Amino acid sequence: MSRQSETEMRAARQSANRRLTLAGIKPVYGGQGGMFVAYIERRTGFKALPDEPVIDYLRRFAAQPLESVKNPRVAGPRATVKFKPLAINRHPRQDENDAMPRQIGMGGVGNGVEYSRVWRR
Repeated sequence: MSRQSETEMRAARQSANRRLTLAGIKPVYGGQGGMFVAYIERRTGFKALPDEPVIDYLRRFAAQPLESVKNPRVAGPRATVKFKPLAINRHPRQDENDAMPRQIGMGGVGNGVEYSRVWRR
């Protein structure tokens, strides 16, 4: 097999593998051409013509129109949620907290003893 025909065969195999991937079928890497053709026939039902060379079969397979595959991970339409205004519930003991006297401490930082050049009250 000449170098040009090896390159053409590699390109045909890559195109067929790409077509398999887009169809949602696991592609085949490695193996001989006849095994590759048999795998494609078995998985897709795309039959080879009698006495058709492998490279022509792969090119014909890669040129077929592609059916779209539905991806199960694609989100459906957006759901519209009815607007509910925010309802804030008071804490059960909030009245007790509000009734307590406000604690006033000495100036400074922390508990009122430290003095800082940066932080002021």
